[in-house]
Amino acid sequence: MNCDCSIDSSDYGVGELYSETIRKARKEHKCCECHETIKAGNLYEVAKALWDGTWGSYKTCITCRTIRNHYCPSGFALGELAEQIRECLGFDYREVETDDE
Repeated sequence: MNCDCSIDSSDYGVGELYSETIRKARKEHKCCECHETIKAGNLYEVAKALWDGTWGSYKTCITCRTIRNHYCPSGFALGELAEQIRECLGFDYREVETDDE
């Protein structure tokens, strides 16, 4: 089974400028991938990019960042992780129950 769900990011328009930073949340945010709340005090990734003169900012929880880095190491579209995983592996990772529940 091939578990590389990477896509060609150029299909989605690579930003003219791009940066990723890990931060500790001072307030609640919403993950752009799973749409769950990133609680104050939790680490998260913020990605900023410049596309056609317009800045975009995406906040990703550490869980989704880990999934993306593992399953999509060669390319991804911000905000499209669930779709990439569903098309590649055939399931919605947001609906998988864990031992924590």
